[in-house]
Amino acid sequence: MSDPPLVSVDFNAMWDKHHVSLGTLGVKWDLERQGVQIADGLRLRAFDVDADSEGHRDNIVCEGVVDHLDGTNHPPKFDWLLAIDWIAHESDLRDDLQHWVHAVEWEHEERVRSEWRSTHPGAARGLSRR
Repeated sequence: MSDPPLVSVDFNAMWDKHHVSLGTLGVKWDLERQGVQIADGLRLRAFDVDADSEGHRDNIVCEGVVDHLDGTNHPPKFDWLLAIDWIAHESDLRDDLQHWVHAVEWEHEERVRSEWRSTHPGAARGLSRR
């Protein structure tokens, strides 16, 4: 079984303390690049770029399941949410050497994302049904 897709999220776009919005352009591009269609129940790994107090990379990472929020009583960027199983900083997982976060080549991920975004400008909006 393959690892769930990895997407960059914005933890400033939390719906509540257990759900983060997937309605950003970054998530849309990451899914398109990986050939993944958004769907209820899709398992994803996610991260947001962060740093420790000394300026060293210490990304926020999580894993969860995609959930579609029905209705229109919310902004469109909250149409798709990631129901978070757990959330941590990379440094919190330093002793768990089997964790997937240690297998990610972060500089490579940043380079691939940057190249994709420059050649696939896409729509001006993220994932939304409206």
